Amino acid sequence: MGDEIVSEFMRERRAKMKTEEKTLKEFIKELQNFRKAMAALNGTGVAVLDVFGKTQQELADRFGLSAVEKRIAFDRDSKSVQPQPEPDEKTTSGNTEKDHENDVDEDENTEEHDTVPTVNAMPWQQQ
Repeated sequence: MGDEIVSEFMRERRAKMKTEEKTLKEFIKELQNFRKAMAALNGTGVAVLDVFGKTQQELADRFGLSAVEKRIAFDRDSKSVQPQPEPDEKTTSGNTEKDHENDVDEDENTEEHDTVPTVNAMPWQQQ
């Protein structure tokens, strides 16, 4: 009976880990796409500012931009847009069997809430 309980527990844990890994991979992929789109929006947004000679607010109102979109699009210094390296397939495709529940990065960046940390691997694969 004890073996059956352990087997069931392990099956459930593996299924949960597969779901977690799939979800994280999708998130990382979408985050990378978002960052690429931000960089493209920033490049064309700054060009629009230069070509039309209007204020950021006038253009933001004209195109119906949110405050975040405005900040990204018209950031001449690209402080909001930082190019991110492509993840290494070796670090994102690994599937380990260790328990990952207690792996938490305690050095989170709490000073800047507007930036997203670089994601190059699954949280439990980062060191």
